[in-house]
Formats: sequence, C-alpha cells, structure tokens
Amino acid sequence: MKKHAIIKGVALASAFGALLFFINSARARSRNLPSSMLVLGDSQVKRYLGKAYEDEFSELEVNYYGKEGATPQTYLTDPEVVNAVAQLPCADIIVIQLGDNGIAQDSSHITNLVDKLVEKCPNASLFWAGPMRAVAPTVQSNYVDMKDSTSPRYLPNYNKLRQVWNTRLRNALQPTKVEYVSNFDMQANQPINSSFSNNRGGDGIHLTKSSAQALAQLMRPVVEDRFRG
Repeated sequence: MKKHAIIKGVALASAFGALLFFINSARARSRNLPSSMLVLGDSQVKRYLGKAYEDEFSELEVNYYGKEGATPQTYLTDPEVVNAVAQLPCADIIVIQLGDNGIAQDSSHITNLVDKLVEKCPNASLFWAGPMRAVAPTVQSNYVDMKDSTSPRYLPNYNKLRQVWNTRLRNALQPTKVEYVSNFDMQANQPINSSFSNNRGGDGIHLTKSSAQALAQLMRPVVEDRFRG
C-alpha cells in the first residue's frame, strides 16, 4: 500500500513539476517582450499567418489585418485599408508582412508607410518581413508556372524577380529604424523537412497553416532579440 502511495506521490510531483516548468517558461518568454503586437500585411496574414502570430505570441495582445493583393501602396491609398488600420489599436510591436505582391522601384511608398505607422504608434518597435520564395506547388495552382520558361511566373524567373523585391525592401529600410527580416533568405536556410522551407508546397506562394506556424516560430527569436539586454 505504501509502495503504491509513494509511486502515486512521485507521479503527482512529476506532473506538478512539469506544470511549474511550463508556467515559468511562459513567464520567462514574456518577460523580454512588451504587451502588444500588431501584424499588417496581405493575403499571407489574412489566410494563416496572422492567426499563427496570435498563437505563437499568445502571451501578448495580438491584432492582425490582411488584405488580398496588398502592397505598401495599398496601405497608403486604399480607403478601405486606410480606415481598417485606423480602427486598429496601437501596439508595442508592429510586424509588416508585405512584399509578395511586388515592390516598386520607387522606394518612397515604403518609407511613407513607415512614417505613417510611426505617427500612429510613435513608441512601437517595427519589423518588416519581406517576400517568400516561390516553391514548386503540390496542388493545382495558377500562381507558379513549372513548364513555360518564358513566363514571368516560371519558378526560376519568379524567384529572380522576388529576389529583386527583397533587395529593394532591404535597401529602402536601411536608413530607418525598422528591422528588415528577409523571409526569402530565411526560407532558403531552413532544412528541407521544415514546414517553412523551399519544400513547403501548397500553391507555391501562399503559406499553408503549418508553414505559417513555422514562420511565426522563426520570428519569435528575431523579435525577442530586439528586447534583450
């Protein structure tokens, strides 16, 4: 009888210890970060990525907004989008996920959007995550062409263009206080079995639920590094 009681006591103690470790880990994760995050973007955010940020940064108040086909210009000129952003609360952390629908050569729209967000939330820390690499689709897709080498959406051609967009964003943001995160490079550096890798599949452009979750997890250390020390 005593033996069973001891075993039961040990099991309870182990379970309690695991629960305490989980609570302390969550507290440790949240100590480095402020209390709120705003994620703005295009269809990536609207589909899965916004919710993935909300789940990954669950200790924060996370709000997100995504507009299909959005570019930086959209956030400056589209009345629907401008009004939607105006209704969103300010946040300590702002993540901008734009670039998959193209980045114009004129960089003024990039810095103008940054200025607008700084005006809205002057004390916020800003991150801008750029375009993903296109990948070979694993479902029927009109987003990526795997056959016609003359098409701008032919996979090698499309990624050359997306690399240009990536570079334009990086260069435009260098004079600002915004931290640029190259999804293009980060995706290429992931192991092939990662959900956010060049093997991520889907329609070739949009993140699946699992690849969005993987990207949000990869963003956590990037965001936390800003608030260390």
